[in-house]
Amino acid sequence: MLREKVAAPSNRNVRQQLQKLKKQQLVNLLVGLANDPELYPRIARSFDTSQKSFTQVIKEMRRRFSDKFPVFELDYTSLASFQSFVDARVSDVLIVQDAEMRLKQGIALILGMSNYDFEDLSEMSLETANDLDPAIFSAIDALPNDSVRLELLDVLKSVDTWNWADLHLEILKSLTFEMKDGLDVLRTYIETYLETEADDHEVEVLDALLRIIEKKEIHDERFTIKGIVLCR
Repeated sequence: MLREKVAAPSNRNVRQQLQKLKKQQLVNLLVGLANDPELYPRIARSFDTSQKSFTQVIKEMRRRFSDKFPVFELDYTSLASFQSFVDARVSDVLIVQDAEMRLKQGIALILGMSNYDFEDLSEMSLETANDLDPAIFSAIDALPNDSVRLELLDVLKSVDTWNWADLHLEILKSLTFEMKDGLDVLRTYIETYLETEADDHEVEVLDALLRIIEKKEIHDERFTIKGIVLCR
C-alpha cells in the first residue's frame, strides 16, 4: 500500500500533464481508458444527461450500496472496502458533466452512506461531504431554472442532515443566492429548520439568509408593481 501511494502521481501532476495535451490527444486517451471494463461504466455515467428525478437517482445509488454492502451494520473488517467504494463514487460524481445529474448523484451518494451504521462513519460522511462541496455548489449555480432546486428542497425535507450539517448549510446559502422562483418555499424550509433542528452555530447564518430572502422578495414585489404600472 505504501509503495502504491508513493509511486502514484498526484492529482495536481496529472492535471498539469493533461493540460499539455491537444483535444484529439485527450479524446484518444479517454477512448483508450473506456476500453477498460471497470472504467467504462464510470466514464459513461459522467456524460449521463437522462432526465431522472432525485427519487430515481437516490434509489439507484442506494441499490448500488446494498448490492455491495447488504448489511447496514458495518464493522472494522468491511470499513476499508466501504471507504474505497465511497471514494470511487465520489470520483464518479466529480467528473459528471451535466450539472443536474452531478447535483443529484452527489446528494444521492451522501444519502446512500447515511443508511449505514458504524462509529467512524460520521467522520467519513463529513470528509465525503467536503469532497463533494465544489461539485454540488457548481451544479446548483449552473442549473438553468429553479425546478431542480425546488426538487432538492423536497429531498432535504425528508432526510436527516446531522452528519453533513456544514454541507447542508452551504447548500441553503447557495439556494438563497441563486433561487428566484419558490423563495417562499425556501423561506418556509429555513424557518422550520430553525425551529426544530438548527444549533447555535447555524442560527446566526440562517437568520441572515432569511433577511436576504426577505430583501429579494421585496425587490421582486416592487419590480412586479412597477411592471404593472408601466403596462397600464
